[in-house]
Amino acid sequence: MRLDRSVLESLGTDFERIVVQDLRIRYPESKILHNLSFYSAFLGKETQNDILFIHSKAIISVECKNWTRYIKGSYNDETWTGSSRSHLTLSVFNPITQNDIHIRALRNNLRKQGINPPVFYNLVLLPDGTQLYTDCKEVINYSRLFYVIDEIVHESKLDIDVKFFENNIRTVSYTHLRAHETLRHL
Repeated sequence: MRLDRSVLESLGTDFERIVVQDLRIRYPESKILHNLSFYSAFLGKETQNDILFIHSKAIISVECKNWTRYIKGSYNDETWTGSSRSHLTLSVFNPITQNDIHIRALRNNLRKQGINPPVFYNLVLLPDGTQLYTDCKEVINYSRLFYVIDEIVHESKLDIDVKFFENNIRTVSYTHLRAHETLRHL
């Protein structure tokens, strides 16, 4: 069965929504931002962050890949391979590097506003049952997500103003800027 790109994107967004919902339930004191876009000077265009988890001890960028069979790659690989519902072997840009670009774009946009952001953590999340052929510690199955977040939070020495970063991240996002421009032209 071959699925077209729009169906695959919809399945990916469904996975992201489940993750967002579960994060909000598990960490009610945190803020979770979904599908915000930021300008990337490195790319020279907009880039989209799947999920930003803002906790008083950490900010974590989660790149979701709803591949159900396997994913394979290492830090130095420019492209990774994998397979999902279609059973075809697919190639994607290294998801760790992809998420690093999202993080860098967001941090640079915050710096332009005079804000010194803390270190952001990078996680690449896949559904349970997906085989992970990688030794990259940032790539995890969904069942490990809360364990990994709890570990990051426990080890963190940071003290992050959650509301401050939520507001400022929203302010520098293209999503916010587009809405502001639309309102200005009304």
